[in-house]
Amino acid sequence: MIYLYANIVKSEFCSEQCKDILILYGSPKEYGTTGRLLKSFLGYLPFDFNMTFINSYEKNIKPCTACDYCHNHEKCKLDDFELISNSINNADVIIVATPVYFLSFPAPLKAIVDRMQVYWSARFLQNQYPPIKKSKKGILLACSGADNYDGINIIEKQCRQFFSVINTKFSGTITWTGTDFDKIGSDSIKHAKKMAVELFSDD
Repeated sequence: MIYLYANIVKSEFCSEQCKDILILYGSPKEYGTTGRLLKSFLGYLPFDFNMTFINSYEKNIKPCTACDYCHNHEKCKLDDFELISNSINNADVIIVATPVYFLSFPAPLKAIVDRMQVYWSARFLQNQYPPIKKSKKGILLACSGADNYDGINIIEKQCRQFFSVINTKFSGTITWTGTDFDKIGSDSIKHAKKMAVELFSDD
């Protein structure tokens, strides 16, 4: 699925201003509304970038089991989170791109979010502040079948919470509501393009 966006990368070899982008992707569909919104956003970023694309449906990340291992260790006991953990450490920008399922993340992406507990433990139980040294920007791209923001507001609140423990500044939400009725989403696509420039105008 990462190859869908390979043509968006600005250059084969990044310049000094190149940024590392981590995308946490929550849709089971490759060419659905979430994918279209993400592609539009990436296409108008005003800098070169390397991209790590995590498809939550392909990674099969196990849910947090509340085993408390991370209370006394600097990692999770489960070993399926290492790639995501390394990508979080190295990223300059984290993008969460997801549809709304029953007012929340789809289950595979929610499993990834819950595994952020390891950073919460590092911050509040092991007194590592910040648990991740490299500061980042975080952006939410959310698509809702309903023509309201109820689910998006809940997901945004969750993003803000886990971003805060991975040294990530929440920089904005780009939405596409009413996807059950609006299959074109021209206004949402335009907004994604505009926000891509505005969110990084101070960099």
